[in-house]
Amino acid sequence: MHRFLPLYFLFFGFITIGQLPKSSGQKDSISVSKANFYLKKLRTEYKNGDYQSHKLYSDSLYRLSKEKGLPKFQILGMVNQAVYYNNRTEHDKSIRLYRDALVLADSIPEDYRTKIIVLVNLGNVYTNIDSHKKAIATMHDVLDMLDKYEDNPKIRASAYNGLANNHESLGEIEKSLAYHFKSKKLGEDIENESIVVTALSNISDAYIKRENYKEAIEHINTALLFEHAQKPTKQRAWLLLKLGIAEHGLGNNTKSIEVFKKTQELAASKGLPKIEMEAYKHIVNSYKENKDFKSMSLANEKFLALQNKIIANRQSATEMDFEEDISAKNEIIKSKESVISGLLKNKNRLLLWSGVFAGILALVSLLFFVNHKRFKKEQALLQEQFISLRDSYQNEPEDSYSDYPESTKTKMAVYKNSSLTEEDFTKYKAKLLSYMAEQKPYLNNELSQSNLASQLNISSHHLSEVLNTGFDQNFYNFINSYRVLEAQRLMEKDEFKNTKILAIAFDSGFKSKTSFNRVFKAHTGTTPSEYKKNLTS
Repeated sequence: MHRFLPLYFLFFGFITIGQLPKSSGQKDSISVSKANFYLKKLRTEYKNGDYQSHKLYSDSLYRLSKEKGLPKFQILGMVNQAVYYNNRTEHDKSIRLYRDALVLADSIPEDYRTKIIVLVNLGNVYTNIDSHKKAIATMHDVLDMLDKYEDNPKIRASAYNGLANNHESLGEIEKSLAYHFKSKKLGEDIENESIVVTALSNISDAYIKRENYKEAIEHINTALLFEHAQKPTKQRAWLLLKLGIAEHGLGNNTKSIEVFKKTQELAASKGLPKIEMEAYKHIVNSYKENKDFKSMSLANEKFLALQNKIIANRQSATEMDFEEDISAKNEIIKSKESVISGLLKNKNRLLLWSGVFAGILALVSLLFFVNHKRFKKEQALLQEQFISLRDSYQNEPEDSYSDYPESTKTKMAVYKNSSLTEEDFTKYKAKLLSYMAEQKPYLNNELSQSNLASQLNISSHHLSEVLNTGFDQNFYNFINSYRVLEAQRLMEKDEFKNTKILAIAFDSGFKSKTSFNRVFKAHTGTTPSEYKKNLTS
């Protein structure tokens, strides 16, 4: 079961009129006041559980701040939009918004708090798609930033909660409980009901997994006494769901069905398909034990419908890319039809334009043929290099380039024309291979050539020479080769047999499923899904 700390409280209180740069005029002051109004309204709507109104105010905040050039408010608008999509299990949209928000946050590097807010929520989405190692790494980044800059107990509690949830999913219950109790202590210290209620809810979940149902119910009932947990919100829905599970565990089947129905009704009214699906799943099991097969069948139909919807949402990113490709092709067709229509309207110039058009088509066809042939040649070389790298990676050869293609060895022979000496070249190459094998910098999806050169303590120019001369590759092909190797290694492990392709992509250092599919096929000649399928056949 997934559990979410309501990170929403993090999105407010950091940016107020007093913390923003002084307005350059009355128009700017009006814009900031309006942005603060939207911020206050969407906060209120979320606390009251009106997630649809929360989304509308988030959209208004985003549009206003983008138009008026208020990047901090714009990021908050994007984060709140992502929260809405995350609640609806549309995780691809959430990830895209968080990544765009991080890019925007880089334009205001002095505002570290905004970046931390984005990161802690991005880590939460990684949890939802079962990319647990990625989520844990992101939460530790958040804690490091809090230690380095300025601590904030609310954000720290969120990070503890994220770490707890992911460690629990990995079967590390004791470590998970330790983080949950840390989060609860922070909430009590600052008298924040939301943090305390969430910690109690998640602690009860750990007790449920241990089948200690009485202890779980104790924690849930304590949480439900708080005023914050009595509002019709997502957090209350999770508490009711866990209460039903615990009652069912104690054999109170009739009572558990009653609680599950309340959970389902609340989740449906608030647009929370994940919780509604979980409620129906447990209702089905309860009816089955009561041998009420008619009610079980009806509930199962609703469960399957919600399950299919959630699965479809997880695939929406791929479908969206496909739709965009189709849309682009349609625009090209419309453009050509417009040109042809214009030519037909002017009979006197028809032959001239037809000739020009035919000439352009011929030129485009020729360029396409030449580029396609070159692409095939480059792809064949890339795959040859990848096979060599894979073999050397598996066999751990000594520092030599004997396993690389002839084209690479030939190019290495001209290193004397480089600014590097033969001795430096050999040393840098060995240092690079050792660092890649031991430190795995390619797992960082933000890695750049300058970053890697800095880590190796060599110049970016010399790193480029080593890559081009020693491996006949540019920086991105070289790094992506290691990422593909990492993805193959993960897919070959038994514990990753049921892991989603998107989670494997993130754990291997890729930013998106689209880039993962493209790079993987370019290096191996097959898609990740095909490769994974062949492993089990």
